[in-house]
Amino acid sequence: MNGHDAMGSMDHGVNYHALWMWKNTVLTAGFFAEPGHKQYGAAYAVGAFIRGWGLRNYGSDSFQLGALVVEKPEIRAVQSQKGRQKDIIELAMSVGMVIAEVRASTTLEPTPSHWSNGKGKPPRHRAALACLTQAERDIVTRVLGGVAKTYHEDMMDALALGAWATRRAEW
Repeated sequence: MNGHDAMGSMDHGVNYHALWMWKNTVLTAGFFAEPGHKQYGAAYAVGAFIRGWGLRNYGSDSFQLGALVVEKPEIRAVQSQKGRQKDIIELAMSVGMVIAEVRASTTLEPTPSHWSNGKGKPPRHRAALACLTQAERDIVTRVLGGVAKTYHEDMMDALALGAWATRRAEW
C-alpha cells in the first residue's frame, strides 16, 4: 500500500536520526533513533518505526512511504567544513542505509542553502512551531520529552525541514 499522502522529514547524524511523520501535511508523530544504535541499527529502527506508523495509519503491513525528505550535506572547502571529511562519508553511508531501509516512493534531498533560504536555525525553528496547530505542538512536546536535550536541535531541524517541505512554513 502506498501512503502517497505520507511524508517523513529527517535530520541525521552518523549514528542517530531525528524523524517526524506527516499525513496530508499534518504532523502526526515523531521518533528519535538513539545514538547507541550503530549505523545499520539506527537505520533499521527508523524503518521499523515507519512501518509501524504505516500499519496504524493505513492498516497495511506492506506500507510504502510517499516521500522521505532528508537534508543533503553540502561539501565546502576543507578549511571551512564543519565536520571532518571522514564524518561526511560516514554520514552519507548512514543516510543511504535509511533510504534503503525505508524505500519511500520519492526521496527529496534539499541542501541546507536551498531549503533554509539563508535563515539561521532559531528563526526556522520558531516558524516551524508557529505553523503547527495546538494538537501538533502537543505531539512535539510529548516527543521531545522522551529525547535527550542534546538532540532537541536535531529534532527541531527535522521539524523545520518538514514544515518547509509541506509548504506550511516560510522564512
